[in-house]
Amino acid sequence: MAIANAKKEFIMVDIGCNGRVLDGGVIFYTKFWEQQCRLNLPEPSPLPNTLEPYPYVFVGDEAFALGPNLVKPYPEKTVIKEEEIYNQPLSKARCVVECAVGILVTKFGVFHKAISLCPEKATKVTAARCYLHNYLLKKDPQMYASSSSNSDEFDLMTMQRSMFRNSAKCAKTIRDKFCIYYNNEVKIVNTQL
Repeated sequence: MAIANAKKEFIMVDIGCNGRVLDGGVIFYTKFWEQQCRLNLPEPSPLPNTLEPYPYVFVGDEAFALGPNLVKPYPEKTVIKEEEIYNQPLSKARCVVECAVGILVTKFGVFHKAISLCPEKATKVTAARCYLHNYLLKKDPQMYASSSSNSDEFDLMTMQRSMFRNSAKCAKTIRDKFCIYYNNEVKIVNTQL
């Protein structure tokens, strides 16, 4: 599992979960999940054109469970127009991580097939490539990422949904709050046109 910032740098990677674990379940085995109450996120603050505070959140895909600081899109099968408007900026944000992983795989051939090492060494090789990825992005981002595909060209992987995770009511309320915000922003932009 990886968390990336807007510059496509990995700010957290948790390597080594068994590949047979469903994507939605992987997060529960990570240090991120264990430590999220100690992340020292900033206090909620207003978004543009609002006075009401919104929490700082991580953006995940449909496979993950909602949390007070983890939002995800509404399920595609049941989405209504307002939820679709909310899903669009979330999809763009999620593309950043997909693009970071795409660059990593493109630049380091070791990821083009199964790594033929014991799990401990494979974990170290993967972590070293993630550190090197960040270093090269900071040193010369144009040169390093130039031959990689544009983030718009990366299709988001279709993830298996987790049917066994119930989201807390609080987390659903936070997602709904962001949904209302994005829909209001679309209305503001449309009235300005």
